[in-house]
Amino acid sequence: MSDAPGIGVGLLGYAFMGEAHSRALLALQHLDVPLRPELVSISGRDRAKVEAARARWGWSEAVTDWREQVADERIALFDNGGPNAVHAEPTIAAAKAGKHVLCEKPLALDAAEAQRMWAEAESAGVVHMTGFNYRFVPAVRLAREILESGQLGDVVHFRARYLQSWGWEADESVWRFDRAQAGTGAIGDLGAHIIDIARYLVGEIDAVSAVVTTFVPGRRVDDHFAATVEFENGVVGTLEASRLARERDDLRKQNAQLREEIRLLNTPEDIERIAREQLGLVKPGEVAVILVAPSPAPAATDVRPELSKPVAPLPDPWWTRLWRRLTR
Repeated sequence: MSDAPGIGVGLLGYAFMGEAHSRALLALQHLDVPLRPELVSISGRDRAKVEAARARWGWSEAVTDWREQVADERIALFDNGGPNAVHAEPTIAAAKAGKHVLCEKPLALDAAEAQRMWAEAESAGVVHMTGFNYRFVPAVRLAREILESGQLGDVVHFRARYLQSWGWEADESVWRFDRAQAGTGAIGDLGAHIIDIARYLVGEIDAVSAVVTTFVPGRRVDDHFAATVEFENGVVGTLEASRLARERDDLRKQNAQLREEIRLLNTPEDIERIAREQLGLVKPGEVAVILVAPSPAPAATDVRPELSKPVAPLPDPWWTRLWRRLTR
């Protein structure tokens, strides 16, 4: 356990993102960080499920009303990992109560709600952040360092796509397909990530021309979007995201192989070379980012013997960088 001063954390959400945040916060307790997270309470609507999450991840308490967390003086950081429809009210309330806030993406159901959340957090004078975790992936960090170094010259074009295929056979009853609960489909779920990466690597977007489409009959949120964008600095680019991209499976296999090579090669030069190829940093003036859904690591019998070298130490994981941003 870290000897750093503690900061009380309250987490809203116990499902997919709740598990991810719980795991990261638990790991931070054992790492060299400015503040050690104290897992005060986790909240959610289902008493049995939130209690199971509390026991699994080491939270001190489980509650079914986030308002108890907002009123809890032990909590200094409110972490909102709940569904999109419960991002605004709890996060704004926590900020008004003087708590620092971390809210998952997409930040809100629409632009007006997002603007209100930002304004309230700014007015409260608290530290506030949206969970764009891809900024902290080592390969993306490397891409930014390469761009800032000037090795690529002037960037003139950026392209990014985030492809998934699970949308064809998905259970339509889940909240992600309910417009009242999700706000958007592929735009908010996937597109938010690549838009943020575009801003992080290139700059602010000035103009957009896009097509947003729903292909599955009866579905009330978008399945796919494709956009042409122009950045304030004159760079042009394309952005695309889909939940219906069947070819994603082939990309997963390619990406898994590249990740395995990066894991096994043991020199910084080799890691940088593979990362460059993975990100498409092979032509001066052009950056390409391809994000695919996570896939299981290859079995030990699939690893090529000639690559079986000592594993190189990787940079700090993204959650430690995120925590330093929150606590600096």
